[in-house]
Amino acid sequence: AQYTHNIRTYTVEGDLGTIPALAEGMGLNVTLGAWLDRHDDANAAELAKVVQVANANPDVKQIMVGNETILRGDVAVPELIQDIKLVKSQTHVPVSTAEPWHVWLKYPQLANSVDFITVHLLPYWEGVPEQGALADAEHRLAQLHTAFPNKKIVIGEIGWPSDGIDIGAARASTVNQARFMRDFFNYAQANHINYFVMEAFDQPWKTAFEGRAAGYWGMFTLDRHQKWSLTGPVENNPAWIFYALGSVALMLAATMALLSRRPDMRVTGKLIFAALVQGFGAALAMLLMVMGETYLSLTAAAVWGGLALGQGLLLFLLIADSFDLVETIFGRVQKRHFEPIPAPAGAKLPKVSIHLPICNEPPQMVRLTLDALANLDYENFEVLVIDNNTMDPHIWEPVAEHCARLGPKFRFFTLGKYKGFKAGALNFGLRQTAPDAEIIGVIDSDYIVEPDWLRSMVPAFNNPKVGFTQSPQDYRDNDGSFFKRLMFWEYAGFFHAG
Repeated sequence: AQYTHNIRTYTVEGDLGTIPALAEGMGLNVTLGAWLDRHDDANAAELAKVVQVANANPDVKQIMVGNETILRGDVAVPELIQDIKLVKSQTHVPVSTAEPWHVWLKYPQLANSVDFITVHLLPYWEGVPEQGALADAEHRLAQLHTAFPNKKIVIGEIGWPSDGIDIGAARASTVNQARFMRDFFNYAQANHINYFVMEAFDQPWKTAFEGRAAGYWGMFTLDRHQKWSLTGPVENNPAWIFYALGSVALMLAATMALLSRRPDMRVTGKLIFAALVQGFGAALAMLLMVMGETYLSLTAAAVWGGLALGQGLLLFLLIADSFDLVETIFGRVQKRHFEPIPAPAGAKLPKVSIHLPICNEPPQMVRLTLDALANLDYENFEVLVIDNNTMDPHIWEPVAEHCARLGPKFRFFTLGKYKGFKAGALNFGLRQTAPDAEIIGVIDSDYIVEPDWLRSMVPAFNNPKVGFTQSPQDYRDNDGSFFKRLMFWEYAGFFHAG
């Protein structure tokens, strides 16, 4: 074998029981494992088969009866000791069981029942940082030697994951895995320690039971590629340069194509916009890089693909908003500069029918809107207040009373339960519009118009090509909170920048 002469198995169930026969022709010594859990019948069958396989294959040099069964609480210590004695009585190779260091210290009677102690030393799971992981493993090993000076000790599992969540100060990464394992290999060689690396290959199926890190302990990837060499530099993602260059090239091309068509924007604005676009592109590249490093099932790949598409669309919107922001601040020409069109002197202004749909709106807020309409510097208009789907009369009656106080220009309609939501109310309003009205105006229930609103907007319709106008608007309480100020500037960018 190219990398090792010793392998360890955890069960003889199914095809795994044929591993010793396969290993014999490859010069591999096998430490054969029997998996024990809470099912007595399955345990009895597993023990019988491990005895059979061990006796039939001379390359089986050791047997493990159970793996962390005490840690999981699947088998009691006395019961496990009996299982160990049973296997020892029916085979001719050393027999042990595998547990973390603290289990051996807690149950010395277990150590007395085995031919040698098999300990798991996994500092990552205990939150030990990589820099102190080897010292921690060495310390735990020394504790066992002190407690059991006459027992041979084999490290049954030692390793570090190349990916996964942080546990305490322990961080899973390819670099940390390589650094810890290289240091341990040198330490083990210098001190003549017998050990098994956790583990040969990544096993993504474990992530469903033990978390993300459980699938990334292998020295080799799932497709049998060595993650890092025993010497030389190691990178967490050797392909990062390709993602970076691809992101820069794509985003730079898009940025230059757009900005080359905007000579009116200052150079500072162009540079800031280019930097923002590069940042957004880098975020998308990082997502794709993570996808490339992750073992994905078909379902997971579909989900991740959907997320990547969604993030791409989101980044497109962020780029568009960023362009608006940069254009507002650094543009040489204001794209939309609203200039009211004065009405010709002595001109007769057309009648405007203003429609105000409401539904369960606070009466005080609607009254402020109506008062602003009553103060319009425009003579020829009407206001239709259409309330639909407000079932509580305590909400709509104060509005109706206020309309009555404001005079005949203000008409109130309550429709009760009515189909169509806001559109339904507006369609109803069209049927109630005064026959002599030439222009329809629509506002929301929380708008407070300026007195010159109609006088500034109506003359635009003297141009026969104009069929619709929209007034600039701001939030009236933009100083109420930081969030409201953000909304205010979002509106300002739309109406003042274009």
